Amino acid sequence: MNIGKEMAASGSAVGAAGKRSPVNNIYKSIIADRSRSFNGYPSVLSGKTEEGAAMNKRYFQALMHREPAEGEQKYIFFVDSTDLAMNIIAAGYQAVVLQEGIEAYFSPEELTSYMDSIQFHGLSLTSYRYVPACSSKRINDLLEDYFRGNYLQWCEGWKLFKDKEYLANTGAEEEIKGLLSQFIERHERKPKPQTNLDAYHVLSKDGEPVGVLDIEIVDDILHTVPSFVIGATPFLYENGVYREDIGCVRLKSIIQKYLYRRFIKSPPLKRICDLLISQSSVQKHFSDLYNYPLEWVNFQNGFTIQSNRN
Repeated sequence: MNIGKEMAASGSAVGAAGKRSPVNNIYKSIIADRSRSFNGYPSVLSGKTEEGAAMNKRYFQALMHREPAEGEQKYIFFVDSTDLAMNIIAAGYQAVVLQEGIEAYFSPEELTSYMDSIQFHGLSLTSYRYVPACSSKRINDLLEDYFRGNYLQWCEGWKLFKDKEYLANTGAEEEIKGLLSQFIERHERKPKPQTNLDAYHVLSKDGEPVGVLDIEIVDDILHTVPSFVIGATPFLYENGVYREDIGCVRLKSIIQKYLYRRFIKSPPLKRICDLLISQSSVQKHFSDLYNYPLEWVNFQNGFTIQSNRN
């Protein structure tokens, strides 16, 4: 079985001083130990040998001694299933097994105690993003409270593997890869920048908004909201069609997003709405929009041809 992207590269990964990193040394040991395996996995990670007991903990300790690459490699998933952890690693991600009463693994309390012991030691504790994804609510809650209380980066992950025991089976790596890739993408996505409302207001010399720049709001809406006007009625694009906006209800709702709360009043909303409707660039005539032959009658689900016979 492929033991992950980093394991495959472990034979050539060399540190700045010409020495192999601790993590890659562990991967090298894992690959060399394939002859002693349990359920298809290297015994040193499955914790089925005395060497495996130390190796499981050394894996996490080695991560703490190196800076993670950006993106996916800064996420560490905590699970309480050895087979699931191995599949996560085989999919190219990082996982740590937590189990109580077994020397091979950290218990949740041992893990947090170890993390306490390495704070302020110049290690990479704060560089990772931790994801409690155990089947035990108690363990997840304990870890979340610890990460929150110590101002560490973390994500709620208890839903990831809930009712998905099959992901611990051999051959589930590809599905895990897709699942975790989507999870990380959601948390790495940058939030949309908030609109700078000052750009749509008249400001005093002290920088306080004292009025509204109507035309600035109108110009931005014309560039960002697909729309046209027939007579005095705006039509706004929604779900593939242009819908009539009777009373400018939807248009006024859009305008409100450009205003500071103190200016959200009926007169400014009506004034800006009227200004937008009066723009020649959005004015349309029915003949500009209906370009089918006059004898065609438009129904919701198609056309019919109107007969000219008496």
